[in-house]
Amino acid sequence: GIAFSDDKPHKMSSTKPLAYFLLACSLLAWAMASPLGFSWTQRLSSHEGFYQVTVNDTVSGTAPGAMNDAASAPRPRQTVVVVMDGLGYREAGGMRSMQRLGELGQCRKTFVGGLSMSRPVYAVLSTGLEQDRTGARNNDDESPLAAQSVWEIAQRAGLQVSAVSELTWWRELFPRGFSVYLTPPRSANYFELSPPADLRLIHPVYIDESGHDFGARSNEYRALVQRADANLETFLQTLDLTRDLIVVTADHGHSQRGGHGGTQDRVANVLTCFAGPGVQRLPSPPPMLATAIAPALSLFLRLPFPAQMRAAKKTADARDDDGLDVLWQLADSAVFGADYLAERKHAVENFRAQNAAQLAHWLPESA
Repeated sequence: GIAFSDDKPHKMSSTKPLAYFLLACSLLAWAMASPLGFSWTQRLSSHEGFYQVTVNDTVSGTAPGAMNDAASAPRPRQTVVVVMDGLGYREAGGMRSMQRLGELGQCRKTFVGGLSMSRPVYAVLSTGLEQDRTGARNNDDESPLAAQSVWEIAQRAGLQVSAVSELTWWRELFPRGFSVYLTPPRSANYFELSPPADLRLIHPVYIDESGHDFGARSNEYRALVQRADANLETFLQTLDLTRDLIVVTADHGHSQRGGHGGTQDRVANVLTCFAGPGVQRLPSPPPMLATAIAPALSLFLRLPFPAQMRAAKKTADARDDDGLDVLWQLADSAVFGADYLAERKHAVENFRAQNAAQLAHWLPESA
């Protein structure tokens, strides 16, 4: 209100307590909201997982110490998995090395899901289980993941598994997954330093760091994509793709000005290329899901599927698709033989049936 004295207006003193009250309320709201806001990503993650279904799987003739069936395709002499951190599918499609892999095998646009963040997608690539249920939902949770990884399955089968990465995150997620784990500086050539093993993980991070600093439209980002292309192209010359299998993928792309985490096309889609023994040559194949990469490695390596991998019974809702039918488009039936692939198809159907039964038990009112 306005009172008048000596013809001069002035604010009534009763407004001051109201101002102080509003200020106190604002400060209290800030004090309450800030801890919640700054800690929300930490509260998202639980590496024990959610609604995980464990299915036991075995593959004929692949118990520890067992010989492969001589009548079917043996395991590759070595299998190399390259994860180009921060490399989107558009930039990957322009790399000569990836184009070469597409000519020798097949390359597919791959949806990594949400959250399109590094540690959660490392979990997806390793387990075949989506972020919702692995429980890996940020980059800060350093605890081991409960879901089984293809690295652990390979170790259990008696294979040597090595990794080279600037980060320790893969080893933190799967402490029993690696025989050898190197963490060289970012400036090193990770392809040259990769330790020999039956299964090798090579994980350069410099593209991602450039994306964060400068964005995907920057010259700096393009320069490091070119560096990765040259290193991979040279590395391919050391492989015999009649005996060696290589899978090249990524965890996410970057926005034009830098950053990731959402489901935008250029952020949540990467390019995954397969080449080597048993890979069907297929030009311009349709997209795939990142959850199918670990099961695909198991298929090519003649290993059991990851115990908690995503397996959804087919319905009319496309969102239920587990993406596992891509396995029969990746594998060359002339190499693996009808019996092996029939056994693996039966295993996938078993996963789907057990997942559907468990879901009906947990959520009986849900369709």
